[in-house]
Amino acid sequence: MSTRCAIYIRVSTAKQEDRYSLKQQREDLPRMAADRGWTCTIYDEGVASAETIAARPKFQRLLADVRSGLIDVLFVKEIERIIRTGSRQERGEVLDLLTKHKVRIETPSNAYDPAIENDA
Repeated sequence: MSTRCAIYIRVSTAKQEDRYSLKQQREDLPRMAADRGWTCTIYDEGVASAETIAARPKFQRLLADVRSGLIDVLFVKEIERIIRTGSRQERGEVLDLLTKHKVRIETPSNAYDPAIENDA
């Protein structure tokens, strides 16, 4: 069975475009996922603040797909693209959901297990 991958693409502000280039994420992440043999769905938020999940419809759809059992791995440029570390409640809810559905988090250079406290 192929690994079902969700690629989440986002920068918080237009200023971040220099550091976290949407173009680079859009090119590199699908290629890297294909190199790993994953079947991917892309959730491209573009420029969207991580203040709340409510403000990110693509991320909400990704979480709905997690709940439906459609995702094995969440692939992002860096873990901070998912949710801010300061948003403890939402961060905890997201990590709990990923843990419940056995979805791991991967970046181009690391793998994280949301079930292990402080790993993600």
